[in-house]
Amino acid sequence: MAARLYALPPAAFVAARTSFARAAKGVLAKEITALRKPSLAAWALNSLSRTDTLRPLSELAVALHSAQSAGRGDELRVLDVERRRLISDLTREATASAALSGYPLGPSAVAQVRATLSAALATTELLERLCAGRLVKAEEASGFGPLPVVPAPSSDSATSTSPSTLAATLTAARHALADATSALTDASHTRAEAERVHAEAERALRAARTAEAEAYSRVVTARDHVTQTEALLSGFSSDPHHAGNTER
Repeated sequence: MAARLYALPPAAFVAARTSFARAAKGVLAKEITALRKPSLAAWALNSLSRTDTLRPLSELAVALHSAQSAGRGDELRVLDVERRRLISDLTREATASAALSGYPLGPSAVAQVRATLSAALATTELLERLCAGRLVKAEEASGFGPLPVVPAPSSDSATSTSPSTLAATLTAARHALADATSALTDASHTRAEAERVHAEAERALRAARTAEAEAYSRVVTARDHVTQTEALLSGFSSDPHHAGNTER
């Protein structure tokens, strides 16, 4: 049941959850009702789990953990290149798939997809939820976990390092630069989008305050008019001459 819900487009989730819960009974109905609607980024990532798209991510997580546990620096450098390439590829695929489904991801959501994929390599539990298609929100790595920590070789060790190792290190460094540049671009887009939303919210707030002030002024004017009219009417009612004229 949960798998069916998380496979649905975001706009259909709440109605389907309500329908499923009504059809169920007892504990199952409560469990269905408790299922949270995934964020747009989480939904896009969940869509990757319905094929073998995430298998390379799982295999890479195992390889990274093994290489880091054994302290195989050269292997980690090579795997780091693969990690960056795979995260970029999966981010593009999730973004394209969401757009084709009618739910294009904004810069902030794209950055969340990238961060979650990276975090999944560091957290087994998160990777399992991702591969099961059960994410409800984007995640970020809280620590290095099995992510490779690959320091550049020092000048003292450069002479004893093979050309192939240096080439792999250079490739990893270039990919790290590209990844950082991409992250900077994503962050800049996210900031610009947040500033735009903030500016729109400020304009809406100013407009609402103006409308509130105008409405208050109208209320005061209308109340004064009512009070004055009631006083005039009261005067007519208490004056016998006017009252007689009214009766005639």
